Amino acid sequence: MGMTQALVVLTVGICTGIGLVIIFDKDRVVRAGKRIARLAASIRETVSEHRTLSAELEAGQDAVNELKQSIINHHAERAMIEQIFVTDCTPLKSTSRVHADEAIVYGRGSEWVYLYTFATQEELARERRQKNFPMKLGMSTQNNVVTRVDQQVSGNSTALSERAILRLVFRVNNSRDMESWMHRQLDKMGRKVENSIGVEWYNTNPSEVEQLFRAYVLEFSRSDHPVVSLC
Repeated sequence: MGMTQALVVLTVGICTGIGLVIIFDKDRVVRAGKRIARLAASIRETVSEHRTLSAELEAGQDAVNELKQSIINHHAERAMIEQIFVTDCTPLKSTSRVHADEAIVYGRGSEWVYLYTFATQEELARERRQKNFPMKLGMSTQNNVVTRVDQQVSGNSTALSERAILRLVFRVNNSRDMESWMHRQLDKMGRKVENSIGVEWYNTNPSEVEQLFRAYVLEFSRSDHPVVSLC
């Protein structure tokens, strides 16, 4: 028998065998078909889940990259804002009614928020070991903040026995907004001086007001809308 004939006989035998299996073991063939169908469905589902997961991972990576860039931008903006807290070394000129030589000045804005008091108030607080004492927190759009304070105390010049002491000055771009915000914070803390003849007097201290300034700048200042201009 030749090779070709042998292959034909073998093929016929295999087909016959498969046919006999299908005929005499049909249930097994059906079960196998169902298993194959379930396996195929499982493979399709796995492939679909893989595609979905890949898409989610890609979207997640985009979100991570966006967050990373946001953090970088935030740090850059915060670093810029932190420059505001470097004090201005330009001294303020004292007058006969206002002692301004020791005033600490922050920022480079065209308007002013200022904090002053009187020596007797500071001395009394030290004697009583009190952290807070009456201080005037106001604002001005004039060219010279010392002139503004001088104008206030000069109205009572015959009743005052000492000069006002200017402690803090913030040079900002919108003094009214910042002053109003600071007043609200101090009011919430119960710092307003009750029965005060003058307005905008609070039981506070320079450190507390400086912290309020920092909080205000960090909350409201933006690179395109700075609370305080940089030099």
